[in-house]
Amino acid sequence: MNLTKCIFLKELDESPNLRAAATLRSLSRIRTELERIPETAALGDPVELRLQDALVISFSCCRDCGGEVSTAIATAQSLVLLLGKPQ
Repeated sequence: MNLTKCIFLKELDESPNLRAAATLRSLSRIRTELERIPETAALGDPVELRLQDALVISFSCCRDCGGEVSTAIATAQSLVLLLGKPQ
């Protein structure tokens, strides 16, 4: 994973206010993308998400459920591998 992304995830872990703000911003962007999809779309139709937003949401979910930082970072790394190269 890109070193910058790891540093950002550690900053998110150390600052609950920053994590809350980043999560809210990411959820807002995801909601906007979902609202652009027609109601007639199939469940399997792709949705374009920013990799950063997916990382923030994944990391926040892991941490908020009591996961360790290393687990949250590993989950984010797996997400990067699934979704593509970090930008």
